[in-house]
Amino acid sequence: KSSLVKSDDRIVLAAEDNDKNIWSLNREGITIFYRKLNKLSRLYMEDAADSNTNNVVNIIRDQQQHLWIITQKSIFIYNSTLHKPGLYKKIIPGKGSVIQNAQYDVSKNCFWLLIAGTKRIACFNIATKQLSYPIGKTVDEMFGAPVLISFFKLDASENIWIAGYAGE
Repeated sequence: KSSLVKSDDRIVLAAEDNDKNIWSLNREGITIFYRKLNKLSRLYMEDAADSNTNNVVNIIRDQQQHLWIITQKSIFIYNSTLHKPGLYKKIIPGKGSVIQNAQYDVSKNCFWLLIAGTKRIACFNIATKQLSYPIGKTVDEMFGAPVLISFFKLDASENIWIAGYAGE
């Protein structure tokens, strides 16, 4: 049994950084093991109490080297130089809706978010911390029928790719 995590932690991601520190992310927050210092640090996200219904959707590092943690209900930023997480914007798209997927758009400095429930695509602007819906149609309206989305990706040419199958 490792002393890095509790036995009931569900690790979503584990990685080693350039300084050989070990980072792990679970539903409650970030755990960092600083090898040179032999020190463990835990940073809890605000929604930890709601961790069973607030899974991590994506983890993205932006051009300023901030680590963004996108959960089903919130967007968090972690600045490794400050060693503190900060809640940038608590996004609850609508009753019964959650963030299903997130992709980073470098040129627009935003996250494209696929919102489950409403089946809309939103853009979270990192600089203004505002959420907008630049695509006027729902995914169902774009496909012309009810669709269960199985794939959402932003490619290098800034095209958004969506795949799904017929269903409610």
